[in-house]
Amino acid sequence: MKITQTNQKNKVKIKRVFFWRLFWFAKLNIKIHKKDPIFRKAQVNFSARLKFFLSFSWKIFLQTRFILLENGHVAGTLSLDVKPNSVFVYAVGLLEEYRRKGYGSILMKFTEDFAKKRKIDFVNFSVLLDNEAAIGMYNKLGYESQGIGLTLIRYIKEKLVEINTDEIIDEFGEITFRRMIHSKEIKSKSIYWWSEEIEAFAGQKAKENSIQTGLLDFDFRNEWKIFEILTNNKESGIVAILPSGIFLTLVFFSDPKNTWSVNWTKLFIHTIVNEKLGKPLIKNLTATSSSISLNTTPLIQVFLTNQHKDALAEANKSLFIHDPDEDRQIFFKKLD
Repeated sequence: MKITQTNQKNKVKIKRVFFWRLFWFAKLNIKIHKKDPIFRKAQVNFSARLKFFLSFSWKIFLQTRFILLENGHVAGTLSLDVKPNSVFVYAVGLLEEYRRKGYGSILMKFTEDFAKKRKIDFVNFSVLLDNEAAIGMYNKLGYESQGIGLTLIRYIKEKLVEINTDEIIDEFGEITFRRMIHSKEIKSKSIYWWSEEIEAFAGQKAKENSIQTGLLDFDFRNEWKIFEILTNNKESGIVAILPSGIFLTLVFFSDPKNTWSVNWTKLFIHTIVNEKLGKPLIKNLTATSSSISLNTTPLIQVFLTNQHKDALAEANKSLFIHDPDEDRQIFFKKLD
């Protein structure tokens, strides 16, 4: 597939890149995206660079690759992960000297035409939250935010030295946990609660896109301890406890109507520790029936959706610390 576009100064072409130029294409993408946190952190030493290069090359080998040429010179790249119901833009970018010329819009319109010819309904991609220029372009092209990907927040021990749970239990009822071991149930429950969070933030169309296009296929690993969350005996989410010898580390999706509050979150963390669900992974952490004493444990780490984090921050910005450098927003467009 090739497209040619001419204006007063430049002749622009988009051409397919075949597998025999895979490593050249991978190096070009790394150069284009060198300021992206994921690419930047992978360049710390030779071993990290090599591991990232091979992993990245394998991923784009499985995709459909293109380059954009201006007057015969390479200006940018596009790598598309083609799925049954969607095209996911895995990597798109321009060399610095070719930016702000409208070529990003050309690449995205090309992607839409590519999808339409294959009778695919959705185009999806992710972009860093602080990339305001790109987000502005995508909004002009009719793309919508379907929510934010996962982010990491850290509770500092001084903020949670003592939690009186009696009043919180009166408000919500007790939180209990049911161990989950069957992969199909874990997958279906995680998709359900994650999609509920997306609908609360971005609406029904975004929820439809996330489910149909397989964007919510989170990798819950076998070595993780995974539980269904029950609030007052009612299903309210799913949580995984990650192996860690230092910090209590959680990943969870939950009911946005009933769990996105500071008090529920305090009770949730208290109950996990009090019932020792993470043992023997959690060390130096003690609890009484009505409070947590964190002692020497410095942090409790929680992976959750960014919009969930925002809901907690609105109520109490000093409750946790958060580094937004790698936070990404998912955009989508349903094609006519």
